[in-house]
Amino acid sequence: MDGREQVSGESDAERARDAGGKGRHDGAESDQLRAEFISAHDRLHAWTLRFFMAGAGRRASVAEDLAQRTWSAAWKAVSTGVYDPARSSMTTFVHGVAHTIARGAATEFARQANRPKRGVWPEPEGLDLGEEAARAEAVDQVRAALRGDAPGADLTEEEIGVLQLVSRGLGDRELAAQLGVAPSTANARKRAAIQKLAAHLNKEPAPTRAIGLRIADRAGAGERAGPVRQSLDGGA
Repeated sequence: MDGREQVSGESDAERARDAGGKGRHDGAESDQLRAEFISAHDRLHAWTLRFFMAGAGRRASVAEDLAQRTWSAAWKAVSTGVYDPARSSMTTFVHGVAHTIARGAATEFARQANRPKRGVWPEPEGLDLGEEAARAEAVDQVRAALRGDAPGADLTEEEIGVLQLVSRGLGDRELAAQLGVAPSTANARKRAAIQKLAAHLNKEPAPTRAIGLRIADRAGAGERAGPVRQSLDGGA
């Protein structure tokens, strides 16, 4: 399977558009959104299948079901205006939706004594498209700051370097070794950089602001894995 065709011969992108309806967009704007959505599907669908295959014990039918749910949810968010492609990348958004759906599927696996059959998955728990869109915006804001592409963050080159090291999961002692300073000094520099990042994120509208601040707070608390590391270091 090349990521474009399913067993029925109809692509996920086409089925997602059919399920999503016309939404709030019409005319040229709608055509542009469809084109952007199809382009994103072509780029990312192979990844969604690999991602779900790994978590579904290599069961292709389950992976295809979950990938279809991901793209249906993504198109619904795009077509209704919940997700704005001008505010965050489609890649970030789709990755976030896929991870949320995967968590819901894992919960459902645990609940069922037998493996679920194709097409019987309930709606994933906790999938709030508005929150997914806000999370994608927050993650892209953080990434932009780490690249030095967020002038409003007012981060120095040294502070950006510190945040990049934190995003890789370095603790205070490892950070100190990289910077050539005492652990207490490394911690102080880390917190100062994170406070600046938080101040920048605080300018964003809610709920993007709230999610971005949670990312910064967790990084400041020394979380070394999970959504903080994924968010800061390029995962979704």
